[in-house]
Parts: sequence; structure tokens; C-alpha cells
Amino acid sequence: MSGLRLVPATTFPATVKLTVPGEKAKVPLTFVFAHKTKAELQEWVRNSANRADPDFLGDVVRDWKVGPVDEHGKPVPFSAEAFAALLNAYPAAGDEIYNGYMAAYREAQAGN
Repeated sequence: MSGLRLVPATTFPATVKLTVPGEKAKVPLTFVFAHKTKAELQEWVRNSANRADPDFLGDVVRDWKVGPVDEHGKPVPFSAEAFAALLNAYPAAGDEIYNGYMAAYREAQAGN
């Protein structure tokens, strides 16, 4: 058996490395992303114009397994507000999360 499910799980985890100004190394966060079919993915990308990152990426980011911490080093629970704050605080994060999401599909295709 290949283990390949004809109907994929509705979500999947993927680690994305985010740029933090002033830091040499990128910081990895593990997101839980929504799975999209090929047609859904094409439609999502096609409708991305003029959408703010929290709205656009909010379509696919469902949670974080390893997310940011607050000023006291405590994990911040995922919420739409916390996700928007992350995107606002780190301007490169939107592109990096998008690229990480798309890379998860490319890597899955390369592995199959």
C-alpha cells in the first residue's frame, strides 16, 4: 500500500522560516494549513489581488503548532488577531508564509 489517500486530510502542518530584522538566522514557525485541491488553489491565487495578507493568508492558515511568543516568552495562542499582528510586525512574513505554503505542495509532488 502506498499510504496515499485519495481524499487528503483537510489540514497539514508545515514549517516556515520567517525573517526577523537584526537576526542572522530565520525563525521557524510551524503552521497548520488548509488543504486545497488544484482547482481551489488556482482560484485562491487568482483571487489574491488587492487582498490584505491577513485576509488572503487567513484562507489557508488555520493554526500554528509552534508559533510566536509574547514579551514574556509565553506561547501566543493562534487567533485571527494574533496572526494579523504577526504579519504587521514582520513585513516579510506574508510572502514567506505564502511561499512556504506553496512549497509544501511542490515538495509533496516531488516526493510522490
